[in-house]
Amino acid sequence: MSRALNRLLKLGLHTNDGGAKAALFLDKATTGKTWKRQLFTGYARELVVSVRQPMRKLVFEQCAFVGRPTPAGEGKVKWGARLYDAQDVRFIDCVFEDLPLEHGAYINAAGDVTFEGCTFENIGAQAVQTAFRASETSNPAWAHAPGVIRVTDCVVNNCGQASGAGRAGFALSFKSSGQAVVVRGVKLTSHQPTFRAHGGDWNSYGAICAEDVRSLEVERCVVDYVNPDRPAIQAARVPIVVVEAAALHHAARIKLEDCGGFRIAKVRGIGPLIVDGANFGTVAQGGSV
Repeated sequence: MSRALNRLLKLGLHTNDGGAKAALFLDKATTGKTWKRQLFTGYARELVVSVRQPMRKLVFEQCAFVGRPTPAGEGKVKWGARLYDAQDVRFIDCVFEDLPLEHGAYINAAGDVTFEGCTFENIGAQAVQTAFRASETSNPAWAHAPGVIRVTDCVVNNCGQASGAGRAGFALSFKSSGQAVVVRGVKLTSHQPTFRAHGGDWNSYGAICAEDVRSLEVERCVVDYVNPDRPAIQAARVPIVVVEAAALHHAARIKLEDCGGFRIAKVRGIGPLIVDGANFGTVAQGGSV
């Protein structure tokens, strides 16, 4: 149990122990609702679900999304939170923990989404993934919905593992087309030893990935991955990329493909910077590109 979860439990959480569907199942359009100090757990494959319905102005504050095995010892819980058409959702001081099969939070057709002061611990796939899949939305036009996805002052530990979803992944993954992405004040760590799974040898995977978003800003973040298999930060088809005042341990890479413009400034410990397949070499300590 992480210290963050222990702290929430000491505050006193109301248990929402899910059944066949989920601890909380939203099957109708929902606007303007807040959940506070709720422990979402159970044996379900999904813990928080809204299927093909628009969700607006939802707030989860000091909530815990915790995986739990079935009585037979099988880990059946798949997602901590899975939201479709989430146009304005905030997670504040929440904990996502022990979800070995998939994501901490998966949001399709996202608009404005905020994770503030949250802790993600031992997540099989991404701690956070935003994406657009037409089969999971009630409105295909939301493929280009404007908005800002913010992950601020969070702790992300041992997420994006090869054990989850049958593949190694990035801890934070953003693949929506209309949004700007801001990752600020986040500490991402992975000290997983090398092990063999899914036909390959895996180490610590990657930290942040953004594809086809409007912009990516990474500021005041720490990435401490031992022997990472993938870049610490990877972006593709992003018009504006800014990485500033960050610390990347173990000579972690930054990889950019088909990005319109970028600024790398005051980044400590960075390894190679790779842009469209060309190696810019190692950026000087605290230097800029």
